[in-house]
Amino acid sequence: MINRSFVAMWLSSLSAILSGRLKELVIPLLVLGMTSSPLAAGLVVLSQQLGVILFSMPLGTWMEERNKWRVAVVTKGLTALCMFVLSFGVFQEALSSLSIAFLLFVLGILGLMTNTAFHVMIPAVAGRKNLVDAHTNLEGADAISTFVGPMLAGMLLVYIGDASTLFVCGVLALLSMVFMYGMKYEEKRSDRRTETKRSFFSRVREGFAYLFINKYQSICTVCVCVLSFITVFVSLTIVIHAEQTLSLSPQFIGIVLSCAGIGNIIGIFLLKKFNNPSWIPFLSMLLFVSGFGVFLMVVTDMFWLVCVGMLVFDGALSMAFVIHASVHQGITPDEVLARMRSATYVLGGVCGMLGSFLAGVLSQYFSSTVALSVGVGVLLLAGLYVVIYRDDSVVMKEIEPMYVE
Repeated sequence: MINRSFVAMWLSSLSAILSGRLKELVIPLLVLGMTSSPLAAGLVVLSQQLGVILFSMPLGTWMEERNKWRVAVVTKGLTALCMFVLSFGVFQEALSSLSIAFLLFVLGILGLMTNTAFHVMIPAVAGRKNLVDAHTNLEGADAISTFVGPMLAGMLLVYIGDASTLFVCGVLALLSMVFMYGMKYEEKRSDRRTETKRSFFSRVREGFAYLFINKYQSICTVCVCVLSFITVFVSLTIVIHAEQTLSLSPQFIGIVLSCAGIGNIIGIFLLKKFNNPSWIPFLSMLLFVSGFGVFLMVVTDMFWLVCVGMLVFDGALSMAFVIHASVHQGITPDEVLARMRSATYVLGGVCGMLGSFLAGVLSQYFSSTVALSVGVGVLLLAGLYVVIYRDDSVVMKEIEPMYVE
């Protein structure tokens, strides 16, 4: 955190995630209020992932030859503009669930470009030897936002309404752009000449194939799918569960979601206590613990125990995100980082869409309790899959880029 450019990235990330956390509570409740349908809420949230799936690979390959800092600044500014449009439309009562879905689709594409550029800049700004610390600090920004965001969103919804809350989201997105603009980043120029369309699409295919090039990449790819699915699935399901099954007000729903932020913060502090763990057994353990947190939410209707379950679930999951991101970035060479990241966005987008869809379908046609039980099963199966490879694990400090001839 003594690196001024990294601090600017951290503050930009903090503002952007906080904006997203507010939006994650406002949009589902807004659509539920308009339609009274969990399925409709799931489909609207799902639309944000659609653009990621359609455009992730070509955009990631295209961005390899572009200035990542400039891309991040422009897309963050456009994100703020879209949030202001969404806020105005809700204020005028001129938006349907379909138009909200379209705006989320556009926001998904902008977020894809921002996140790809942001991710690729991390090794250059923080240094490859500091990847675990960098991701831990960035997860700290996520933890603070997850703690403050939902509780703040619940209060804002009650006292100033959904349109004004979305306007606050736009202000935070604009602030994220300002912090990114103040960052110093020197783009490494490539000597590669302008390539043909055939070569371009060849690189797109190579980026996707790289996710399964060896067993370490395969483990990380499975984890991408599970983490992307379970984050969206449980987050949306718990909003539906709290609103329809537990009959909680927006303020109390915000408190439940803010407990995830408390878990994140605890997870960050605990992660610093582990001295260079062997990554595969550690990651497997975190998936099991996260599953136990969801199990607590399944078996109770007591508000405080649901909060504890959310804390355990997201605390362990945040640690799993840090370990996975550090390992996946650490074993991937610089020259394929953008393509690899774009490929993970495609898989993550598909799994996120599946999570949104199943959260709505299972909650509407069965119950939100059944939906949460599915989340428990997914995390336990993922933990069992990862632990199979425990004999191939290495400690975190021994992770290096793995080049493929």
